[in-house]
Amino acid sequence: AGTPPELVNIKEQEIWSYELGGRLQFLDGRLSLASALYRIDWDNQTTQQQIITVVPPNPLPRPVLINANVGETRITGVELEATYLPIDALELRLAASY
Repeated sequence: AGTPPELVNIKEQEIWSYELGGRLQFLDGRLSLASALYRIDWDNQTTQQQIITVVPPNPLPRPVLINANVGETRITGVELEATYLPIDALELRLAASY
């Protein structure tokens, strides 16, 4: 018995991350705008999972945590940020991401 070999032998994860962004300033530096686009390609993603199995010498099934490949993940997003200084003592910030 024990954990099946296909659940023990996992493939190595491979991650590629790409990002493109920029920042602009206006009004003598009092207004700043920034943005970024990003993408992550994640192959052979590995997570920890719980399975029920028999682990010798104990004949009773019990939960066991294993690492397992769960496939591919693709993450794409955008981030936007604005900072405004209307007066020296006040800074306003706005940020959004998707």
